Amino acid sequence: METFTAAPLNLVSGICDMQLAARGGNLVLYTATRAGGGVLALDVDGAMALIDQEGIAPGTTLPAPAGLELLQVNGAPHLVVSGANQGGVRTLALDGGGALAGDTCNIWASEPHRFMADPIHKMPGLNN
Repeated sequence: METFTAAPLNLVSGICDMQLAARGGNLVLYTATRAGGGVLALDVDGAMALIDQEGIAPGTTLPAPAGLELLQVNGAPHLVVSGANQGGVRTLALDGGGALAGDTCNIWASEPHRFMADPIHKMPGLNN
């Protein structure tokens, strides 16, 4: 056992959730901490190596542990980050090597009128 020191301490302490995924032929471990910390992408196939990191600014909402979910959007992988004292949900695109390629969607509770929680009623079909 050893201590991982290739990332800032606020990103490796207080980990709330983890997801493991195969990306670019390697196993990538995604971790999320509380607000003031962030999300890490770590190559865990050999010696653990830092691929990427993304900070989560401290929020002003009620504390909630961070949660991670991996999903496919139009065939492309995305990492959904919820909780972590954010006022909504954040979605990060993942590149072929597992790096965090940037925000693709932010759904903030402060602007619910901008997002449809149930868009199925807007689709053509029997409900129209």
